[in-house]
Amino acid sequence: MSLNDAFVNFDGLKHIITNEIIQNLTLKNIITIFTEPINLAYRILSFLSFSIIFKFFGANPFYFHLLSLLVHLFNIYLVYR
Repeated sequence: MSLNDAFVNFDGLKHIITNEIIQNLTLKNIITIFTEPINLAYRILSFLSFSIIFKFFGANPFYFHLLSLLVHLFNIYLVYR
């Protein structure tokens, strides 16, 4: 995975590009993220962070890949500290 690659047809399209709940950061959608499964998935932190990234950077895959990389690096740190 490169930070500059496009979204792949795994989760990116379904959970970010075509998901209106993620694309519109409103109080109603935040409540929906916390209380209902989205696309048969209940991932509060992922969807909330996707929504915040989409609010500030749009559908630019770079920032979504960067978040994924930082989360994985943080997990490596937690395991090997």
